[in-house]
Amino acid sequence: MRTLFRLIVKNYFVLLFLLLEGISLALVFQYNPFHKSFFLTFSRNMTNGMNTRISTIRDYFFLQEENERLNNENVYLRNKLSDSTSIVYLSYPNYEDTIGFSNNNRFSFKPGEIVKNSISRQYNYITIKIGEADSIAANMAVISSEGIVGMVMETSKNFSTVQPLINRNSKVGAKIRGNDYFGILFWDGRNPEIVQLSEIPVHVEIQVGDTIVTSGYSSIYPKDLPIGVIKEFQKGQGNFYTIDVRLFVNFRTINHVMVINNFLQKEQKELEREISYD
Repeated sequence: MRTLFRLIVKNYFVLLFLLLEGISLALVFQYNPFHKSFFLTFSRNMTNGMNTRISTIRDYFFLQEENERLNNENVYLRNKLSDSTSIVYLSYPNYEDTIGFSNNNRFSFKPGEIVKNSISRQYNYITIKIGEADSIAANMAVISSEGIVGMVMETSKNFSTVQPLINRNSKVGAKIRGNDYFGILFWDGRNPEIVQLSEIPVHVEIQVGDTIVTSGYSSIYPKDLPIGVIKEFQKGQGNFYTIDVRLFVNFRTINHVMVINNFLQKEQKELEREISYD
């Protein structure tokens, strides 16, 4: 108590000054209309600013939960379509309209959350929180609501690693939507937003903005899944174009994916193992 008393006495003049300053300001704002209006406006702006910041922070923390909910909802709807019809229709933002691929209960979708991602390396990888306990296996296609992401490489009980399109080892059969000319999609290791499409003959009419989709000529990726759009092209070596494709998927911000299980993949691969396509 003595210490508190000494502290009060020691700071008596400071406390008295603050008290008188507060009384003076109150009198100014109460009896001077201009200052009163200024104070109310300032106070209102401060309150609105704080409310906006609080709302932004709250939205940020709930965004992850909302993204996960929407991803699970997409998976549920796709699986319902898979059970009820022979054609699964997929609709993507940045894509002109819906596309479909033959199903006959051939595919199922399972949601996964990204827990680790790299974009600045030559051989990037993604880790997703879904694994063998969820019937995930190597060589399954991985997509998002925007387009294809990559394919599963290795699995553990609860996690899987994914080789994304922005990995120098990635090779995907792709075609130009509209004329069905197909080639090989790969990444040159430069820009994580741009991949390259090769083996398209120069006599094929193409233009900037043409949509690139999966060719379906593999047991991994279903036909007509969106990949991106032609950003630019030029004649390369031989009689083929050099084509840059801007990806639909933004690997800098992606958080949730879907893994596609192709129930006929094993049968197709076993048959193709008996034949050489070289």
